[in-house]
Amino acid sequence: MNDVNLSTLLDDMFNRSISMAIQDSNSRDSFSVASAKSFKKRSTNQAIFLTISSHRFRLFVVIDLSQKDCSEFVRLATQSKTDTMTEQEFYDYMFEFGNGLCGIFKREIGKATPALGMSTPNLLSRESVNLMTSYSIDKKAHYQISLNESILFYCSFYYLPSSNQEVLVSLVEEDTSDTGELELF
Repeated sequence: MNDVNLSTLLDDMFNRSISMAIQDSNSRDSFSVASAKSFKKRSTNQAIFLTISSHRFRLFVVIDLSQKDCSEFVRLATQSKTDTMTEQEFYDYMFEFGNGLCGIFKREIGKATPALGMSTPNLLSRESVNLMTSYSIDKKAHYQISLNESILFYCSFYYLPSSNQEVLVSLVEEDTSDTGELELF
């Protein structure tokens, strides 16, 4: 099996991870995930940050959101009958969504490289995204999540290898012959 540069796999892995996290949280409504050049035009002042790390690289996962724009996503996902929710309820749900998204992304990357760590979600000022430019970012990607043409929030990743060397990985093929179903005796 040939080794592949990890950075070339990250876009597809992250896009799949976002779609799976949305599907896990809400399979009833039709959200769209589309590539976005950036989210600098957003007027939010906060973002949720998570990290995935190994001894060879770090990945920052950022969910850029505002409660005003994203509350419909949370309301639909929680099947809330009311239009109002507290700020705590909103962020609790979005932190769990971030955990799910990052966990799925970690599992995808874990197929190629073992021994990964993952942080808990942190709510930081939107200005923290600007600090990313002080790092040597090898790759980044931004995706917008929409419902009925309205952008609800953005998800991004920033990939930082620990050295200037490429991180080469071998993909492990999943064994689909065993479905893992329990046998009843």
